[in-house]
Amino acid sequence: MKKIFTIAIFNFLLLCAFCCFAQSAVQVLQQKLSTFSSMTADFKQIIVGSKGTILQKSFGNMTIQRPGKFRWEIKKPLKQIIITDGKKVWIYDPDLQQVTIKKLDSNIGQTPALLLTSSHVFLQKSFNVFKLKMDSRLREYDNSSIDLKQYGEWFKLIPKNQEALFNAIIIGFKNNKIMQMRLENQLGQNTILNFSNVKINPKLNKKLFSFVVPKQVDVIDQTK
Repeated sequence: MKKIFTIAIFNFLLLCAFCCFAQSAVQVLQQKLSTFSSMTADFKQIIVGSKGTILQKSFGNMTIQRPGKFRWEIKKPLKQIIITDGKKVWIYDPDLQQVTIKKLDSNIGQTPALLLTSSHVFLQKSFNVFKLKMDSRLREYDNSSIDLKQYGEWFKLIPKNQEALFNAIIIGFKNNKIMQMRLENQLGQNTILNFSNVKINPKLNKKLFSFVVPKQVDVIDQTK
């Protein structure tokens, strides 16, 4: 009986230590996301299939204004602009001459950039957060890998909602600037976002987060 009691106490203390570690990981991530009210960056996006095959590459830039506003502009291979003002999302495809208007979905699986623009409450409510060990390596898809010792701090976020479209999100920071996001969906596909030319707290024009529908463009309004 004494042995069983000792094991139970040990397991309880281990659970408490684990919870404290998870709590501190959330706090550290919150702190890093709180260092900016606005941000701009260039990005390279790679979508990788479940078997490791690169399905798509795209390049562009993003602009963020906390809370809740962002502009995501793909320059190539096909142009696309995604804008939200915190309430609505406009998805504009110039080649198709079409714009789709939606209500902003609070599901991170639908709008991953929400993670960078949302409140601390959203982060704690939506994810279990863990700090990755510095002896870990992340696979790259050019026959190499990332050694985390060289690249600051990394966090893994597991959605609390089992119906979320993403199984996990990994975020990496270097010198307190975000350098990479990885999103793994339910089908085993990975979306890898590498950021460069990151600028913290630049002055931004408010017009960046509003969208005027061009003439002779089809409008699909899903907000009504």
